[in-house]
Amino acid sequence: NVPQGSGPLGRWVRTQRYQYSLLKEGKATQLTNDRCQKLASIGFQFKYIQFKKHPHWDVQFQELVNFMEISGHTNVPQGSGPLGRWVRTQRYQYSLLKEGKATQLTNDRCQKLASIGFQFKYIQFKKHPHWDVQFQELVNFMEISGHTNVPQGSG
Repeated sequence: NVPQGSGPLGRWVRTQRYQYSLLKEGKATQLTNDRCQKLASIGFQFKYIQFKKHPHWDVQFQELVNFMEISGHTNVPQGSGPLGRWVRTQRYQYSLLKEGKATQLTNDRCQKLASIGFQFKYIQFKKHPHWDVQFQELVNFMEISGHTNVPQGSG
C-alpha cells in the first residue's frame, strides 16, 4: 500500500489502480490480464486502503519499525528525508510531554515507540557519524537489492 504521494512509485501505483478500475468497468485500459496477474501475484492492493486511525503517524511508525529491523536501532539520521523529520518531530513532541505542555504524542503512541526501543533523545555516533550511518544504510540497501547502485535521488 504505497502512499500515493511517494514520488514516481506512488504515481505508478495510482495509475495501475486507475487502469484496473477501467478494466472492471469494461473500458479500454493499458492493464493487460498478464500485468493484472503479475500484480496480484505479489499481493497488490487494487483498491487503496486508507488507514483509519492516525494514518500518517501509523504509516511513519511502520517505516520506523522497518528501519529498526534493518539497521538494529531507531536512531534515524535527522537529514534522511521524511522518516528523519518524523523521528525528530516525535522527539520534540516527547520533550513537550515531559514539560507538561500540549503535545500530539499520546500515551499510546509513546508506548508504541518505547516498545520498539525508540531513542527519545538523539544519540550522536562518535566516530564519523554521518559516514558510518550512511555506510550502514548502503550495506542494508545492498542486502535488500543485491547491488550498491543506489539512485542518486534516493532519501
